[in-house]
Amino acid sequence: MECIDQDLDLHAKKKKLLRLVDELELETGRPRTDAYIVYLFLMLRGFNGGCKDQHARLLLEESIALRLWLEHLGLE
Repeated sequence: MECIDQDLDLHAKKKKLLRLVDELELETGRPRTDAYIVYLFLMLRGFNGGCKDQHARLLLEESIALRLWLEHLGLE
């Protein structure tokens, strides 16, 4: 989880440097996705072989176990 957080920070810092070079003014955006959730969906993507086909999307949308786990974590 720590490595995922570090990767997210590095990616955000690289994007910020590009914004500073372009002198863009951005307002407050969406909150960052928790590293645990990123890890969970990466594992699900690997298990399903992707998330772009209809079967995989339906499985993620209809999964009661996934919904209960996210509720347990206080997420939607």
